[in-house]
Amino acid sequence: MKLIELPRLSSKPKSAYIQPLSLLLAAILLVMAVAQLFKYEAFPEVLAAIGVRGWENLAAALIVIMEVAALTFLLYMQLGHVPRVLSMVAGWGVVSVWVILLLLATVENAKNSGLLGATVEVPAGWGSVFFALSLAVLVAWVGWGMWPGRSKKG
Repeated sequence: MKLIELPRLSSKPKSAYIQPLSLLLAAILLVMAVAQLFKYEAFPEVLAAIGVRGWENLAAALIVIMEVAALTFLLYMQLGHVPRVLSMVAGWGVVSVWVILLLLATVENAKNSGLLGATVEVPAGWGSVFFALSLAVLVAWVGWGMWPGRSKKG
């Protein structure tokens, strides 16, 4: 096993629908990250209003980092195997965090769900939870279709 591997192109998607869905998910995550970064200094306050108290600064930083890290997998960038897997896991992780945060925001009756940070106030509620769950389905489908497994040469 090599520790350092040369970058390579991603494997061929398992379905014709995977690449457009991957680009759609990348666009959604990019819009979310840019909006959160636009008024980043207020983003931890939005998370604190949701109920993330005590570690809202760290949570804000990790959310944005994971959203940006997931883009490399979703945009078919030329990567080694380990960075590709880490990027895919970052996509799963950030969507999982948003499902939990939006459920918390709905329970706490928060005004702003935080999806677009403090830039655009997206109301918390079951609609935003449904949006996060649909993102979870989308990231699972794209992860299945672009699984970064190694090809077996026979």
